[in-house]
Amino acid sequence: MQGSIEFTNIIRLVKMKTIAFLGNFQVDYSSESHHAKTLEKLGYKVIRLQEGQYRSENISKVAQKADLFIWVHTHGWKTLGGIPMNEVLIKLKELGIPSMTYHLDLWFGLKRQDDLQNDDFYKTIGHFFTVDRLMADWFNENTEVKGHFILAGVYEDECYIHKDYDGNYDRDIVFVGSKGYHPEYPYRPTLIDF
Repeated sequence: MQGSIEFTNIIRLVKMKTIAFLGNFQVDYSSESHHAKTLEKLGYKVIRLQEGQYRSENISKVAQKADLFIWVHTHGWKTLGGIPMNEVLIKLKELGIPSMTYHLDLWFGLKRQDDLQNDDFYKTIGHFFTVDRLMADWFNENTEVKGHFILAGVYEDECYIHKDYDGNYDRDIVFVGSKGYHPEYPYRPTLIDF
């Protein structure tokens, strides 16, 4: 819960009202959509910037008018535009506008771990919230990015008892994530199919 407390404190410190949020909002069930709805329920204005539809110049203009910039940097995704996104993040820092990201999957031991060294995003974002304590520690020990461990959760509107549930299971099971996204973990699709 420490990560949740830290995130809440960041929000309170900047007395934010408007949040510029870059990520995937194309589907209602993405974590970005869930987080944006939660922030709105808490009373914040959230400006959704759909990745791939906004150029870096436009993102920079919107983010400079916000109190916080959240960017869920999709693995391997490159934002188009004439300003590199790490320069957008540096400019926001100069203006005193905090930036943050979060990721709900593991990174260490996966091919995407290479991104930590190869993508400037992971050197210029202000705060990185992660469900991986080792990753949070790595950020704090190896970069200027502030790493925060936060427990994963499920969006409240997604928590329900399915109409076909007959009560015969001895425990609740929740699957979070894509079915075949990580070749390093081939058992997840098999488990979901089962």
